[in-house]
Amino acid sequence: MARRIPARMILAALVFTLLAAPRGADATWWEAYKNQFDKKAAEVQAMDKWGNTTFPPRGILAFKYTYNWVRCNKRFNDKGDKVDAVEPLDILGSELDFGLSGTGSGHKFQFFYGITNDIAMVMEVPFQEITPSFDIKFTPLSGLTGTLLGNALRRFYKDMDHIPQFRRPAMYDSDPDVALEALWLSFEALGRPRPNLNVKGAKQEIGDIALAIAWNYWRTECFSFATGIKVGLPTGRIADADNSLIYALGPEIDIGLGSYSLEVGHILDIRPPKPYQWFVLSVETYAAYFFEHHRPAPSTFSEPNEELVGLLDFLTSESAPSFLYLDAEDITKYFPDLSDLDGDLAYRPGGQLRWVVQLAPTFAWWFPVSCGIQGMYFESSDVKGYDSSGKELPEFQALVDAFEMVGKAHRYEFWAKATIGLFPLRIPATLAMGFNYYVAGENVLILEDNYDINVQIFCPWELAIPWL
Repeated sequence: MARRIPARMILAALVFTLLAAPRGADATWWEAYKNQFDKKAAEVQAMDKWGNTTFPPRGILAFKYTYNWVRCNKRFNDKGDKVDAVEPLDILGSELDFGLSGTGSGHKFQFFYGITNDIAMVMEVPFQEITPSFDIKFTPLSGLTGTLLGNALRRFYKDMDHIPQFRRPAMYDSDPDVALEALWLSFEALGRPRPNLNVKGAKQEIGDIALAIAWNYWRTECFSFATGIKVGLPTGRIADADNSLIYALGPEIDIGLGSYSLEVGHILDIRPPKPYQWFVLSVETYAAYFFEHHRPAPSTFSEPNEELVGLLDFLTSESAPSFLYLDAEDITKYFPDLSDLDGDLAYRPGGQLRWVVQLAPTFAWWFPVSCGIQGMYFESSDVKGYDSSGKELPEFQALVDAFEMVGKAHRYEFWAKATIGLFPLRIPATLAMGFNYYVAGENVLILEDNYDINVQIFCPWELAIPWL
């Protein structure tokens, strides 16, 4: 049902554009519309607007709808290698592979209004849906060490005193479901809740709405410059803290960032002089800063069993016998004592830098294509957790860093788009289709099958705002 709404809105906008022409006593509605369309088209053509620095003229409203679909099951790790979305974790000497993958789609509505011929206002309203899935594979520690460790862990399972130890699940069990249940019970004994792997049905949710103003402050036949500023509003939902993928507690991903943001950008368009004006080179740069906000902290961590922690500390120390030694650093990394975590987290998403280099040849004035390279740099997010007295717990930031979901990252992607204008049919609209391909990166998810389609509609009648 959610996917039908944009189609209806687009159809309604087209009908409004084509039928809302004023009806004169001596002219049909179609003749009145043609006259208005031809008049406005001639005015815009005389302005010689070209490139990405083109904004709607004064009083003109434009609407753009974009639909995007992606698939994800890989990521670039900190060495730039392509690996699973969540790499297999070394847990208590065993290997846990979540087999995380997912699909997502988005609808973006953008409204542009020309304050003057060179200054425009913009509003963006995104909707997104994300559907994760898991294919868990658990490979327990084998041999004598695995058997002895599995038997030792069974002593510390919570709420199982009524079951004899030899009947409790063990990680060396031949049944993979039983072995995995033993791992989750070990998690709980170490104070960490088992992850919630129940995947809910996807639904469209509103993301972060943005408001912007752009100014094409200088334009000649061969060069055009524009700058702008955008304010992001925290209207998108953030994931339930006890079910968030950021902390590896569940499958939920933030739809919004939860923070107000401020982004500034600059666009440079270059085209050669006549008769070689059939292509445009654009260079864009953007920088975004996100303000700190507070969000609920996970509430499901408990106090680790001190005896179990002591046993694992011994098994990972040089004092342990060789046949029992565990070569694992995950005890302090994945299982810190967060039983005192309380209240809200202080969360500041990392800043972003983005640049785009685009080449846009035009095979006919109504059929432009474009392609380019985009680079993005993400600063690591700052996450602070506190105990009941308000003291900061550095162990929580260390836990977030261990899963590498909000760390410093960058990526480079190639993209291409083909557009067809409907103006020769006196329809003030364009249709476009494009795709993105991730070329390289570090610490970033790889979005594959990354396609989008969009339609842009212009209203040929001026919608004057009195105070402007």
